[in-house]
Amino acid sequence: MWTALAITAVVALAAMLFYVAHKAENRRLARATTAFLADRQPVSDAEFVAGCHGAAADFALAARLHPAEQSGVPAELTGPTDTLAALADLWSVGESLLDLVFVLERHSGGKLSRGDPTVKTTEGEYIGFLASQVPPAVS
Repeated sequence: MWTALAITAVVALAAMLFYVAHKAENRRLARATTAFLADRQPVSDAEFVAGCHGAAADFALAARLHPAEQSGVPAELTGPTDTLAALADLWSVGESLLDLVFVLERHSGGKLSRGDPTVKTTEGEYIGFLASQVPPAVS
């Protein structure tokens, strides 16, 4: 009987801790999104592609879409000069830059190295780095 009571208490405590952590993460994401969106102007697809260090337009736009979908931020409000750290701050726990690499691997049909981006690496620089690994299409 005491064992069942102890197990019930542990499960109830774990559920309460999970609930509190979930609420805290939602508040953090809301603050990060509000800060990110403050005074933002839309960036056109052409401007975005131009800032992606030589990446093909379809590759750059696919790369732009994924972080936006992960964060709920409209894609046109992300730009090539945004740092990867700023974008990652908008993602929920469990999402990572590796998810972007996987999406772009499926898009390009090849294996891409994640590289070693720093906190100051911009989205455009990283997309250019990933695009440089994609072999040219054979006609």
